[in-house]
Amino acid sequence: MNNRKSSQSWKKVPATLDSNYLRRLKPVTDNLRKEYKRLIEPELDNLLDTQYIDLDSKSFDDSVEEKVNKIFHEFQVNYYGVAYPLNSDPKTLAWRNKVEKQALIDGKSVARIHKRRFDQNVNFVIGVDPLKNDPWLSSVLRDWTAKNVGLIKGIPDFAISTMQSQIMESVIRGDSRKVLQGYLSQTLNDSDSRLKLIARDQTNKLYASLTKLRSQSNGWDFYQWLDSNDVRVRKDHVVLNDLSQKQGFFFRFSDPPIMVTTGKRAGTKGNAGDDIQDRCVSIISFLPEWRFKKNNDFRGSYKLIPIEDLPPQDQKRIA
Repeated sequence: MNNRKSSQSWKKVPATLDSNYLRRLKPVTDNLRKEYKRLIEPELDNLLDTQYIDLDSKSFDDSVEEKVNKIFHEFQVNYYGVAYPLNSDPKTLAWRNKVEKQALIDGKSVARIHKRRFDQNVNFVIGVDPLKNDPWLSSVLRDWTAKNVGLIKGIPDFAISTMQSQIMESVIRGDSRKVLQGYLSQTLNDSDSRLKLIARDQTNKLYASLTKLRSQSNGWDFYQWLDSNDVRVRKDHVVLNDLSQKQGFFFRFSDPPIMVTTGKRAGTKGNAGDDIQDRCVSIISFLPEWRFKKNNDFRGSYKLIPIEDLPPQDQKRIA
């Protein structure tokens, strides 16, 4: 058996994972912008015409509200690709199926990349090949895909309702076209940012989950925390990194440490890579459970028992 540390490639999440996923999902926000430019932008001057507004009551007549509703009805028919009656909920099933297909394709891609890197790292460190089959993988990808569809569906839901409200409020206030365009552009930009966050966060979480599950499937439940070593690393994660990298402590997948100690989420437990947009990774330990002892005073960490402190029967197992 080899006795090496993890390979350098294993110590970072592949940088292309989130960019590949984002590329698959770009139509979600690109089509929002497309329909905005086609249907809404040309109508802004007409919608902001003061003839619609009763300045005394700060209200608008039915014609402007009706016109806005019709514009956004057409917007959603074109965006989701299915006609539906005015003043009813849009039909989004076909659109959701497309998103689900893209998410599942990417989930499978992440799983393949992870499997190749996981196997290479295990072979590099201990000179053996891990289990080839992952009977749990289909279920994990199905759950991950369903969660992603829900998150992604929230992007057009929020953007469309927000833009509709912004137009109606600007009509009442008598905003200029430039001011209203600023609000609408910001909403579209926020949608782009939200999509990027989802792509980055979800691929990182899937990658971390696969590390945990593949390790446990092979009987390896302990790891050392490694952060990305830059200014964006959370203070809590720096502490966990230092416990592993400087003090030599370990953590356990099945008994996660406290990864958040302040704010509303204080006390939240999780493994490396579980937190929001977390780029930390787990450096797997291939030692058996009986080599470790709980270290209760240090964030739920474990320490490695020195060979000389092991019971005689366990010392014989090492010899």
